[in-house]
Amino acid sequence: MGKIVHILTVGTSLLTNRGGKSRGGDYQGNINRLNNSCETILEQAPTHPRVDSLLTYKDELLKKLQKLNLDKEIGFRPPQHGKTDRMPQELSYLKIHIKEHPNEPKADCYLLTSYTNTGVLCGEAIKEYVNSHCELKKKFEVVRCEKIEGVDDTKGKDFKNKGFRNLIDKINEIIDKVEKEAQNEDVKIKIYLNITGGYKGLVPYSTLQAMIRSDKVALCYLFEKSPEIIEMPIYPIGLDFHLWHRNATKLRMARNPEASSYFYCHLDEKMKNLLYDDETGRKELFSLGKHLEDKYQEQLKQDPIKVYSREIIRRLLPDSSGDEAKKLRGVIEKLVDRVGDLIWEGDKIPEEVNHALNHHHNLLEFAELFLIPILDEKVDPHYLNVKERFCLLAGILLHDCGHSLDYMETDEFDRVPLFPSEIREFHHFLSCQRLNNPKTAEELEWPGKNGLKEQELDENLHNAVLTICLYHRKSMGYIKQGKHPNNPFTDKNFPSLKDYIKNKFSDIDLMKVVALMRLIDGCDIQTRRAGRKKEEIEMTRKLLERDYRTALDRAVRAVKLWQSEFEASNNNLKSTFGDVNSAIQVDSAKGKDSVSLKDEDRKAHVLCLEKLQNGTEDEKRLAKLWLIVAELVDRAEMIQKQKCHYLKHQCVKEVQIIPAENFCKDNLAFEIRLIENDIVASYLNKPCSEANGKTLRQIIEEEISGEYESIKDYRHKLSVICRWENKEPFYPRSDSS
Repeated sequence: MGKIVHILTVGTSLLTNRGGKSRGGDYQGNINRLNNSCETILEQAPTHPRVDSLLTYKDELLKKLQKLNLDKEIGFRPPQHGKTDRMPQELSYLKIHIKEHPNEPKADCYLLTSYTNTGVLCGEAIKEYVNSHCELKKKFEVVRCEKIEGVDDTKGKDFKNKGFRNLIDKINEIIDKVEKEAQNEDVKIKIYLNITGGYKGLVPYSTLQAMIRSDKVALCYLFEKSPEIIEMPIYPIGLDFHLWHRNATKLRMARNPEASSYFYCHLDEKMKNLLYDDETGRKELFSLGKHLEDKYQEQLKQDPIKVYSREIIRRLLPDSSGDEAKKLRGVIEKLVDRVGDLIWEGDKIPEEVNHALNHHHNLLEFAELFLIPILDEKVDPHYLNVKERFCLLAGILLHDCGHSLDYMETDEFDRVPLFPSEIREFHHFLSCQRLNNPKTAEELEWPGKNGLKEQELDENLHNAVLTICLYHRKSMGYIKQGKHPNNPFTDKNFPSLKDYIKNKFSDIDLMKVVALMRLIDGCDIQTRRAGRKKEEIEMTRKLLERDYRTALDRAVRAVKLWQSEFEASNNNLKSTFGDVNSAIQVDSAKGKDSVSLKDEDRKAHVLCLEKLQNGTEDEKRLAKLWLIVAELVDRAEMIQKQKCHYLKHQCVKEVQIIPAENFCKDNLAFEIRLIENDIVASYLNKPCSEANGKTLRQIIEEEISGEYESIKDYRHKLSVICRWENKEPFYPRSDSS
């Protein structure tokens, strides 16, 4: 069961308890003799200059205390007919704890007393009583009785300057000692902190320790009239990160003797309270400050995706699911620890990178919103098996990793440099390419087939994850045939997912996993992916407009150069590059130049690649020039589209995923609810020139509903209703719509 420890703050209830009304007979005589001894001690305590001299009463006090029946006294909780428990609360607490936790192993106890004669006397007497009592000594051993220097109600200044700090130091010292011992013995620990005894002014500071160390500490209290121990609720109280961040530099310099006088005075008062002067006069952090500083440094190193992802990874792949789940969880955690949000590092589409870093974190949140209701014990905890859960997590983290490649590997042209729009359009192919190449996969800590096999895991999981990355986009067929998507640079066609995976994965339902992946990915259309402040929104729009004008000016000049070169070419070259020339269009309507690249099927790009490889010198020259010009045009178009893309994200404050009223195992129905962002709501109903005049509201609705439309024909039990808050559904359309 591990290691159990009790830390008890000790008061003087041993001396002040009276036991209530008379019990009668010889037993009452025992109580009276104990009460008389206690009265004598209380009268003598102020005249004793040292604790040692008062301890001469300890043996006499202990003998009289031992004549009382502990079981009988506990019988007066709660009080009966005016008769109350005569024992000090520390002993009552331990006795009741045995009753409430009969199977716990023997525990170590630490008693914390005030720095007063009576406090130390009570602590020492209780220590010897516990260690000699026939029942208590089987379950507890008081290891030490610690007197806390400064905790003395007659010395207020010391109490404030030393007492609180020393109490916290001592509690931390015990916790750290116990934790180290448990690590050496490789056992789990549980620490009970009983804050009932001692000065009531110390209770909040003891409570603070329990809250901050709540991963190890249970906070306990025994009321005078309670027959049971109350285990106090622990709240998620922790580090004020922003306060630490604002003061971190000043705090570091305040502890440097050569600079302290300059920086200490500028610290926040809360931070000053964590410092004390050591024997040399140097300012140092006491234990609470050191613990909080460690927390600050830990949080400073961790990006949000690392912190949050562990929660859902452990939820989907818990230890209880077996050794395979543990190993698969290790693969995902290694990926997150090594890379985190750096999956997007080196993004080749700078227009996207400002909001890309939040994307994976958001998808993990949406995964949790969908999966917690689905996998509930009352619904369908087996909806996804262990391998399917692994594939979904890996797909969420890796599906967009192709954004960091700017080339397509081909047999015919080797590495083909891609335009920005091509990276965006074909990033699902690039993600597979990156994961399939051992060198680029290693950057992400992705093990590949061989790595999975070495860990005695199913190597086919590699292909399953690649398939999710490949088919996460709704442009790739799901069930319906239609026109097969094509990679123009490899000239490879792709059937629907249903046909692509036929007979490939016997124990992984990739139709279901891809359906979830598309739903989850489609929901990330929120403000927080691109900043929230009104000033930031307006500034970003102005910057995008300025960047577009600069990129457009470069593109227009480049196109004019291309056109002059094309017109000066001979007829054979014009015939060869006719379609290539028409792929770049210039519009001077309303006195303003604009350019566009009309090469949706990439025929012009592929033709220029062929001429660069096998053409004449003149053909190579024109092909190279066109590729340079086309990339400038493409980049200008990407920036222009980003203005609409950016506002689209800004219009949605939040996307909520809510189980529908008829949600059940056979009908996994969700409501996808969009909350408008009031700051930019005026843009929602304005036509967007970059989207053929559609309003942003129409674009958003089509994107959200389109993700489900692409998967709805498969029997995965998933269904959705999409609506704006407090409005009729826009999917499926209501009759009134």
